[in-house]
Amino acid sequence: MFLSDDAKRIIELLNQSSYKAYAVGGCVRDAIMNRKISDYDITTSALPNQVEIVLKNNGIKYVETGLKHGTITAVIDHKPYEITTFRTDGKYSDNRHPESVYFVTDIKDDLSRRDFTINAIAYNDKEGFVDLFGGIDDIDKKIIKTVGDSDKRFNEDALRIMRALRFSSQLGFSVEESTKNAIFKNKELLKNIANERIYSELIKLLLGDNCSEVLKEYIDVIYVIIPEIKDIYYDSLEFSPKTDYIRLAILLKNTENYEKVLKRLRVSKDIFDKVTKLIRFSDCSISDKIDIKTVLNKIGGDLFFDLIELKNVNDDDSDLITIKEETKRIIQNNEPYRIKDLKINGNDLMNIGYEGKEISEMLEFLLQEVIKNPNLNNKEELIRISLK
Repeated sequence: MFLSDDAKRIIELLNQSSYKAYAVGGCVRDAIMNRKISDYDITTSALPNQVEIVLKNNGIKYVETGLKHGTITAVIDHKPYEITTFRTDGKYSDNRHPESVYFVTDIKDDLSRRDFTINAIAYNDKEGFVDLFGGIDDIDKKIIKTVGDSDKRFNEDALRIMRALRFSSQLGFSVEESTKNAIFKNKELLKNIANERIYSELIKLLLGDNCSEVLKEYIDVIYVIIPEIKDIYYDSLEFSPKTDYIRLAILLKNTENYEKVLKRLRVSKDIFDKVTKLIRFSDCSISDKIDIKTVLNKIGGDLFFDLIELKNVNDDDSDLITIKEETKRIIQNNEPYRIKDLKINGNDLMNIGYEGKEISEMLEFLLQEVIKNPNLNNKEELIRISLK
């Protein structure tokens, strides 16, 4: 299996120091599937202080990122490699975090605590694959199945419910029947999970190739986290650009009080602004140059093109291609559609007697006049209109 040179070096250094060490989890799964590996997780029999000694003796920088859970992060060429001691988890009382962790020396104990069989495969070049729960076979069969009892796994950490849906969406895998039954049985446990954690998995789900099918099949699970949803445009999701805020806008388009939902999910201000604008203008009519400039003024150039993509998915309107080209010409020709594009400003209006709120109101009026007739956008003409 392909390991990066740096991941291989860390594993070999730990092995040479008489410790067991393996690549584990998503990097092994993705390598088996010939998917791009985004990051490497390494698991080892070495305790955190022993890991630090090995790294220090070999000139490898590290950060103590999770000592409580046995994690040291090695940093090579600005790339992180999480190294975690074999462990088992203590009792879970909040459906999310173990009250304690116990370091162990057997890889079997470590793999048995993991969520899904496809993520419970370890590997190093010396021993090959350590696959104690049939993960490789499940990858071949395109199945998502929990390690051990599904009820127990989801009661330990309810976020695993969303992770199962996310992997199904991303990988195009189906969920094994007993795991699926446990998802529906335990779905209410998601109410115990922090909203930002839910949102992180939800976005990954929405960006998956299989998101529409997963949402259809597990809509009752989605209702637990977003009960305000009234209807979902599944086809629109499937054919829309893989952009987080566009797909989130499609998901929430028919949602009662979508702004409240976004705040509850603790999305960033940037995502909040983009999603709310896209939803607000998703049904607006854009048929001519005045419409284009009016909407451009409200949402800006970049988001305007996202709006066209959104409307194109929903309406399948060939006229939108013409609108897109016309918008490009407006921007390239520097045609005015924003107040800052006017050849007059607030100081000019103050000089002719405007004050306070009158200034902003007149600037907005002048902008609308210029949107309708770009030839009016010269200082003398705008001052003449302002003096009427």
